[in-house]
Amino acid sequence: MLTAIKKHKNLIINAISIGIFVLLALYLVNNRNIFEVIKQISWVDFLLIASTDISILLLNASLNHSVISRVSKKMKFSDSLLLQFANNFLNKLTSHTGIIFRGVFLKGVYKLDLSRFLATIAGVYIISFSVNSVVGLISSGIIYQSTGLYNIAIIILLTLTMLVTLILMIVSPVLKNREGFIRRNLGKMLDGWRIIKTEPKMLLVFASITILITLVSALQQYFIFKSIGFTLNAPVVFYLASLSSLTILISLTPSGIGIREAVFAFSAQLVAIDIPVLLLSSLVLRVISFLTLFSLGGISYYILTKRLKDT
Repeated sequence: MLTAIKKHKNLIINAISIGIFVLLALYLVNNRNIFEVIKQISWVDFLLIASTDISILLLNASLNHSVISRVSKKMKFSDSLLLQFANNFLNKLTSHTGIIFRGVFLKGVYKLDLSRFLATIAGVYIISFSVNSVVGLISSGIIYQSTGLYNIAIIILLTLTMLVTLILMIVSPVLKNREGFIRRNLGKMLDGWRIIKTEPKMLLVFASITILITLVSALQQYFIFKSIGFTLNAPVVFYLASLSSLTILISLTPSGIGIREAVFAFSAQLVAIDIPVLLLSSLVLRVISFLTLFSLGGISYYILTKRLKDT
């Protein structure tokens, strides 16, 4: 089986590439309204939002490169950057395609121990969920102090996320029975966390990058709403940024389409923004992110697949 795959590797890569571009064409046909949305945004706002989107990708690339460096010192940061762009580009088309391509590339080009890499990445999620749940709770508290409004369901979700991640960080139990989706993925995160916590310097690097991603995400929310005529205060943009980051927990669709919008709509009353405006803000981000990744992600995917064919 493996011999057959290696023998027809280039053919398989070409077939997958064709499939991806077919999906891209279907995406554009089914989402023609993205071109109407972009006409309503000034070039200054477009560039500001795009720059934060690229900054988040750069930070994620740095995070992933830090993880990979623990497993293999041979990988260049430029490859980590290309992989991040390609990963996000592919995830816009089909759910989880990006991480699959990342795994194929790392295994094919760098002969990387994927199980250790994926375990460490899963461990980073514990840090991310912990940081964003704390940010969400703090911003919820500030919003409540100034407006008297709160969303009990979101507060419970944030509190549970914070408590669970903190308990997992302290106790770090070993799950022997990993049957089922939740147990399997929780087991991977715990394996990764046990690897990370043995290296305090690396833990500090991961936590610092995660906090920076949250800060840039909050700035991005500010620019998005400014582009459609709304000025939000700091607690609201941090609240929305934290919720947006936590939607990865239930991201079952390409790029989390529908999940983020549903969570935002559920928080409309708390942030005092009409649901149509919240949905429009999400659409603006998706449009700009897609247009940015269409070029950078497409080029990155082409370069990496060419490298993969040559190995």
